[in-house]
Amino acid sequence: MSRPVIVQLDLDALLSNVKCLRKIAPQSKILAMVKANAYGHGLVPIARALASSVEGFGVSCSEEALVLRNAGITQRIVLMEGMFSAAELPLLIRYQLDTVLHDTQQLAFLAQHPLSRPVNVWLKLNTGMNRFGLINQVHKGK
Repeated sequence: MSRPVIVQLDLDALLSNVKCLRKIAPQSKILAMVKANAYGHGLVPIARALASSVEGFGVSCSEEALVLRNAGITQRIVLMEGMFSAAELPLLIRYQLDTVLHDTQQLAFLAQHPLSRPVNVWLKLNTGMNRFGLINQVHKGK
């Protein structure tokens, strides 16, 4: 027999946590991770609840970013997994999205397809924990 699992998210508690972070690090900017449908809590409702309290949102893919933009979210949105194909490059411009570069293939997308204006790029580097990142791939000859 399995027990049903129920998750209830208290939005007031979530906002209180953001306020606590602001007290601890008042000069910091907060990028709220809402990837994977806000970890199952609802991408748009969570982003809307946090919109006036954070500077931006991290999503896993362009599809999630477009859902947020179409819902009226105007803060910075960062594609945490980066682009999966060069076809996504126009979305960076049109929807003002930032992207993370994890590997040389993503770097090649940018190098081989000139953009009409600059975009914000975040570099993911392997800092020795043997996770994905550009430095790790360069050293392995990829």
